[in-house]
Amino acid sequence: MDTAPQTSAQALQVMLAVLRGLAFVHNCNIIHTDLKPENVLFKRNSEPAIADFGSATERGSARELQRRANVRLASPELLENWPFDTHTDIYSLGQTLLDVISPPGPDSMYLALFQIPLEELQTLPCSMANYIRGLVATDPTLRPSAECAAEQLQSVALQLGCC
Repeated sequence: MDTAPQTSAQALQVMLAVLRGLAFVHNCNIIHTDLKPENVLFKRNSEPAIADFGSATERGSARELQRRANVRLASPELLENWPFDTHTDIYSLGQTLLDVISPPGPDSMYLALFQIPLEELQTLPCSMANYIRGLVATDPTLRPSAECAAEQLQSVALQLGCC
């Protein structure tokens, strides 16, 4: 795999590696704030790496963010300029994962109430739909940490026979 994943199993493996990298970043008290597919690069060995920390901030920092984040992928708290923490990155990864496995159409209602459109989740296996719902919960306190999200994704991937 020299570039982006071509199969669902590869996409889940990439997301798992990104979540593990994100757990490391969060353990260093850094919040990326602009996670999106363009900010996941692939090393020569095809291993994914999180890139572009230009919008990153230290956890607990009062620094005002420049609003460069992708509006569809950014968390509600980031868009509304509410206090945020590492869970804002989890939201972005949830939206990114949905894009990878179910690309949005032109009439997508992503921004309505910051919820994933029901019609898009209905096409996914129940375990994956529930996993993504947890990542993009409107209330950031209901989203898992990156470490927990990685463990949950590993479990979902096993259930789906992807790993």
